[in-house]
Amino acid sequence: MVHALETIRSLLKPGGVLIDLRPDGHPPEFWGYAGEDPILLGYLDETDDFVEYRQAAQAMEEAIENRWFQPQKRGEFDFVIHADSLEEMRDYLATEWTDAVIPDEVWSNARSWKPDRVALREVVHIGILQTV
Repeated sequence: MVHALETIRSLLKPGGVLIDLRPDGHPPEFWGYAGEDPILLGYLDETDDFVEYRQAAQAMEEAIENRWFQPQKRGEFDFVIHADSLEEMRDYLATEWTDAVIPDEVWSNARSWKPDRVALREVVHIGILQTV
């Protein structure tokens, strides 16, 4: 990943801008809604334990330490996927996030609380960096 950032740097004009957009590294949360009251059902897991999140963060830290990029702004936002049921969410994840795993605890909580709809909330990091 560091090599990719080095390559990107060489493609940008001096003073060019890179947008760093990636999950913040915390497991996404499954929320169930019964009426308007949200209920935390649990957390998404991945077959590779979110390793690429840590690798991306480390690569960006190295690129900044190497003075390839200078951070200009940083922030975060919620990225939320909605579904009518946990089964619908499972089907979506099976095609769009193939290493995602819905843990047994989430299924159990959904059966107990019987939410009307579900959401998967992931916090996403956004940064604007300028080439040095």
